[in-house]
Amino acid sequence: MKILLISDTHTNTSDAVKILRAGGGFNMFFHMGDTWQDAVRIRDESGVPMRAVSGNMDGLRVGPTVEVFALDGVRFLLTHGDMFGVHRGLRDLEAEAVRRKADVVCFGHTHAAFDEMRGERRFINPGAMRYGRKSYGILTVVDGLIVYEAVTI
Repeated sequence: MKILLISDTHTNTSDAVKILRAGGGFNMFFHMGDTWQDAVRIRDESGVPMRAVSGNMDGLRVGPTVEVFALDGVRFLLTHGDMFGVHRGLRDLEAEAVRRKADVVCFGHTHAAFDEMRGERRFINPGAMRYGRKSYGILTVVDGLIVYEAVTI
């Protein structure tokens, strides 16, 4: 399974739609917030299924703030990150990942790309698709094995 990881689009949906339509063979995309409506628009314009969470710029939080699910033998936790104080560090998010038994944690909010193993868990922030250096991630999952590629555009 090939998954596009994006976060912090802040109304810039066109880049993500182009990536998904370019024939990269994506099965799905994860959108880690800011904003929920961007994720819906990207899904509708690309035809690619999504998993998405609301971020701090979503006002009423129209979507969930945390999603936990399994794909191809990997348990994912998706969140924007603001509710776990990721600007101050990953301690609270890591505690939530342990509590939820997540293998991979995907988050955003900081607008900075990040990929790090912490014990048995992988923490990935694909960066932002709007401000500064635009970046996204490509996650491939096959039978519980994970390959991640960070891309700057």
